[in-house]
Amino acid sequence: MLTDLTKMLRRLLDEKRRALSGGERRRGEGGMTLIEIMVVVAIIAVIAGGVSIWAVGALKRAQVKTCKGSIQELEKAIELYQTQTSESCPKELAALVKEGILKKQVPKDPWGEDFIYKCPGEENPDGVDISSKGPNKRSGDKDDINSWDM
Repeated sequence: MLTDLTKMLRRLLDEKRRALSGGERRRGEGGMTLIEIMVVVAIIAVIAGGVSIWAVGALKRAQVKTCKGSIQELEKAIELYQTQTSESCPKELAALVKEGILKKQVPKDPWGEDFIYKCPGEENPDGVDISSKGPNKRSGDKDDINSWDM
């Protein structure tokens, strides 16, 4: 009888310990099913896809804005060249570096291409024409970025 009582007390104590420490899990309690995990992963994928689409659009807009800024910088550098030298136009944009107007090198457009330079310009006969081929890297398309369009 004493052993039965001891066994019963041990069993009750074990059940209390399990209950306090989280214990056994019954079917349907706690944890996540595979379907629930897959739904969460799918939601995360949809959100990540939306963010990446937004980020690509923002990158394209930033590249166009940077290109326009570079064209304006080159126009100002050419005006400075004209005031510092007796020449009306530099023969090439590299002359701006040689004269110390541009510090390092002639900038390229955000797509890694050289700017197209004409001085005096065809579109701006009193000034200079500077253009970029744009994202598709082909001249004469609607995505070209031109100094005379800004």
